[in-house]
Amino acid sequence: MDERDKEWLDKNNEEARGEGTSAQGALSASSTRTSARSAKAKGKEPEISQPVVISEDEFELVMGVFEKVTHERTEYLHHVCICFTFVFN
Repeated sequence: MDERDKEWLDKNNEEARGEGTSAQGALSASSTRTSARSAKAKGKEPEISQPVVISEDEFELVMGVFEKVTHERTEYLHHVCICFTFVFN
């Protein structure tokens, strides 16, 4: 696990536990409400993602399976995804 993975995992776990400022919670709640209305008006259900607390071992397991499957199905896709993430983050 590199520093970027660790930062993501820590942020995800904080959100899953409900930690953070109340201003962040209010902001995300209001944007969810607006997007839900827009999606409902278009006849589409909004995709709601809720963070779940995961351990470093679980994260490593998921990423290991991801790397294995992408390597087996498309040998270079894993490398493209990582480069794409670095370029746009």
